[in-house]
Amino acid sequence: FILAFRNCADIFKSGQKRDGVYVIKPDNQSAFDVFCDQTTAGGGWTVFQKRIDGSVDFNLNWSDYKHGFGNLSGEFWLGLDRIHRLTLDNNSMLRVDMEDFEGGSAYAEYSFFGVRSEHDKYQLILGSYNTAGTAGDSFSHHHGWPFTTPDKDNDFNPSVNCAIKYHGGWWFKWCRRAFLNGPYIRGPNSYFGEGFIWEVFKDFHDEFRNIVFKQPIPNKILKNHLIKTEDVPNEGSCRVLCYMDPDCVSINLGPFIQGKHICQLNNATDKSLANEHAFRNCADIFKSGQKRDGVYVIKPDDRSAFDVFCDQTTAGGGWTVFQKRIDGSVDFNLNWSDYKHGFGSLSGEFWLGLERIHRLTSDNNSMLRVDMEDFEGGSAYAEYSSFGVKSEHDKYQLILGSYYTAGTAGDSFSYHNGWPFSTPDEENDFKPTGNCALEYHGGWWFKWCHKAFLNGPYIHGPNPDHGEGNIWEHFRGVRYSLKSSQMKIRPQDF
Repeated sequence: FILAFRNCADIFKSGQKRDGVYVIKPDNQSAFDVFCDQTTAGGGWTVFQKRIDGSVDFNLNWSDYKHGFGNLSGEFWLGLDRIHRLTLDNNSMLRVDMEDFEGGSAYAEYSFFGVRSEHDKYQLILGSYNTAGTAGDSFSHHHGWPFTTPDKDNDFNPSVNCAIKYHGGWWFKWCRRAFLNGPYIRGPNSYFGEGFIWEVFKDFHDEFRNIVFKQPIPNKILKNHLIKTEDVPNEGSCRVLCYMDPDCVSINLGPFIQGKHICQLNNATDKSLANEHAFRNCADIFKSGQKRDGVYVIKPDDRSAFDVFCDQTTAGGGWTVFQKRIDGSVDFNLNWSDYKHGFGSLSGEFWLGLERIHRLTSDNNSMLRVDMEDFEGGSAYAEYSSFGVKSEHDKYQLILGSYYTAGTAGDSFSYHNGWPFSTPDEENDFKPTGNCALEYHGGWWFKWCHKAFLNGPYIHGPNPDHGEGNIWEHFRGVRYSLKSSQMKIRPQDF
């Protein structure tokens, strides 16, 4: 039995009252990570949208808004599917906190908030405005309206797609009085309604900002912008230090380690500076001196950054983990879209997502390590000289190099080299009479069908059904399901 928190309020009531990333499980579907605000207005808030510095592009399409994007330690959109799951019990209220570029702040609260399912186009259901709020009521205008993105027009405007016109997804009517997913524009703006807007707080020609929160950038990179470094218990404390320092305009907040965060106060917010020196992978992070296992932010290309789990201790460290099984808490019998975008929780079991794995390996410079453990305490590993996943156009085909014979698990993965990915709803295997993903209950690079398969049902050890469970044939055979597995990559020239 695994104790699962439904939301950040549950986590707060359990005694965990620091702002930060936690794991929740609001229903009988997979758990996922969220950012909890445990300090504002009594705490217990599950944050589903955050804008702070313009580092993440919000002008994205339906699939992105459905599944979520950005990173929980910076700017993000949690995903309409997850917001729907969080509000399905019809027991949620909404708070919106905002700040302008002159240091003014305001908030709005609503007695009820819900987002209906994709079948209903994620329709917004909103309760009454709490008149104690300081921002005014700009959101009620959008009550009852479905979500619109540049590629899916559901607004009331007959002559234009509001999401295309204003460059972001929202519950547009005709078009909006509140819109917090627009382009990041600094303050006064000559274009009517452009940017992200809360009409009653600031008119259509003003914008909002927040203090900037980012994964730490090494001091040597910000040497001309770093004011000072302090140890703090939480993000809120770092924010207070920044407010108190007249020169501070941004902060970097390090991961929570040994009861504290490293808080860096900076006198610059240059987005290009951060992007120029973004970490591409966990190997970059390791080389910067951050050698503890944990969740970090990486940016492998010119697209949005995202969170990953870094293994900085195994075999020299620098590993970016893209698959982890440890306890069966996450269902891996999922469809193409789930395997494409990823699922689970980086602090537990997860699949990072085929699209992200493709981005991580598109430089053709990755090697693969697979660590595994059985239920009797035995462990083994396999390493391959190269590893890559091609694009969705190629059905995320597996490209695998040679097996390192020093490995202790044996070579069960080379059998799958060159094969595309299959899921229960997308069959790309070689078997003519059935779908391997349906037969074995999970997505994988199936051939006919497998000699390695680490995304199967979580079964404890010996199993009479051939190939069922989490299998590495050359380690424990095809009738034994493993206790744990981790699939991870790092550069060949690390």
